[in-house]
Amino acid sequence: TVYPATLIVSTEPLQRKVFNYMLNKNETVPDFFMPL
Repeated sequence: TVYPATLIVSTEPLQRKVFNYMLNKNETVPDFFMPL
């Protein structure tokens, strides 16, 4: 599943939740997550 950048940067709390969710799902994080 690919998360749109707009979803990630929409709200800070949401961005953190999605980021933590992906970290829990798998160790690899897409490059567009790194600057955030």
